[in-house]
Amino acid sequence: MCRHGGHRVSPATVLRLLRDEGLLPEAHYQRERRQIAARRKAAFASEPAGPNQVRQLDFSEFETIGGGIWRLAGCRDHWSTYERGRHVSPTANQHDAIAAPSSSLRPRPNASLEGRWSPSPRATRTGP
Repeated sequence: MCRHGGHRVSPATVLRLLRDEGLLPEAHYQRERRQIAARRKAAFASEPAGPNQVRQLDFSEFETIGGGIWRLAGCRDHWSTYERGRHVSPTANQHDAIAAPSSSLRPRPNASLEGRWSPSPRATRTGP
């Protein structure tokens, strides 16, 4: 960007600036990622061999323009990496933690679409 702006800078200066701003991963970054992956894999006594054996929960928070907070809990099958939907709630308590995997175990009305993602009617944009 500096060169595009007409400034002359050396590669060492760019490297120092990126490091100072925290935009470069440390030298041991890949080693740490491999260690985390190995610990995650070691968490299973035996690796899942098919769908519906291990579920993963993902919790997210989104703040609205009006100052409210919506909390989403998604449940995902570990083996197939297929997410069956999200539980949306303004609260984050034990009932929401139970509702997320429970809702993913219910039979789906569009069983023929299993394995394919289709947006909900609310996700589509209407109007100008």
